[in-house]
Amino acid sequence: TGDILTLTTQNGISGTYDSSTGVLTITGQASKENYQTALRSISYHSTSEDPTITAGSRTVSWTVTDANSDGAGAGTSSDISSTINITPINDAPVMTAGATLAYTENETATVIDNTITITDDDDTHIVGGTVTISSGYLTGDVLTLTGQGDINGGVSNSSGILTISGTATLSNYRTALRSITFNSTSEDPTITASNRTLTWVVTDANSGGFGAATSSGVTSTINI
Repeated sequence: TGDILTLTTQNGISGTYDSSTGVLTITGQASKENYQTALRSISYHSTSEDPTITAGSRTVSWTVTDANSDGAGAGTSSDISSTINITPINDAPVMTAGATLAYTENETATVIDNTITITDDDDTHIVGGTVTISSGYLTGDVLTLTGQGDINGGVSNSSGILTISGTATLSNYRTALRSITFNSTSEDPTITASNRTLTWVVTDANSGGFGAATSSGVTSTINI
């Protein structure tokens, strides 16, 4: 689905494409030279975001039928074929976030953003990601992920970065990211900034074999 053959009408020759069968039917009586030109102009493209999911190439078969100008009956040519080799491009995962957590000093670890979503047009799994306190970080800030399934748990490092690893489905990663918590062990967590900006990114599993891709960062906010 998504494969398209196109013929621009020319010299009385037109085409109708059936996307359900992959057949471009060409009609109109014209000279052999005009048909040759028309057939050479036919183009292919795919609207699929994962055009190699079942095959990395397409075989295109061609036949023509003559005009029976001698009255002996129309004749159809034998099939000949051309090949289309498709080079895939990895679509990066897309995340959404944006929640704001109101955190009170000395409060226990609290979920940061339970609105996170992850989609990927050509991959079903994620292999890892990071959550970074990208603005306002103060010693004592802690991000925590409890391990779940194939996704490893952990806490953020001294730079405020929580690194996540383990191959799992998009939905399992979404659940895991939504469970990540923040707390501060500082007795003065607003000494340099009263809020924190967190940046989230994930990397897909390269299931198509043409290179892993990392999402653009999305952010959430913690007001303290």
